[in-house]
Amino acid sequence: MSEFDFDDVFDKTHDEIPPVHDVPPGLWRFKVKAAKRFEPKDDGDVNGGLMFVCEAIQASSDVDPSLVPDDLDNIEEVFHKIFIGGNKDMHQAWRFVEKLGMDTAGRSMTECVEQASGFEFWAVVSHKPREDGDGVWINLKEIASIGDHDE
Repeated sequence: MSEFDFDDVFDKTHDEIPPVHDVPPGLWRFKVKAAKRFEPKDDGDVNGGLMFVCEAIQASSDVDPSLVPDDLDNIEEVFHKIFIGGNKDMHQAWRFVEKLGMDTAGRSMTECVEQASGFEFWAVVSHKPREDGDGVWINLKEIASIGDHDE
């Protein structure tokens, strides 16, 4: 990752700032940058849940190298959301937290979310076109602990 110069970026024109790319499809190593709980919408239309902001830090050999920018800082973060509408969804959330390698014994989900930053994991990235045609949704699947995958 490159060093970001806050003052320097304000002296550049829009054309001088490198484009930002979606994470290309394939197996990636991610690092959790932030995590939080989000509340249900007031109208009850959308469940609340958990959101993990994940940074792509390493592409595996199955990712097309022509799609990977030289500087991984130019790849969008992935917002991994787990919507919670019942116990089944909470089990999914616990499985994700355990895949981070976090010791969950005796901890609440609130405690785990507060401590998730910095944990790393592997996941296969797939793309799904957005309904409005403007970009893609990034999906993470086959999530595995760092120790569960050799790369």
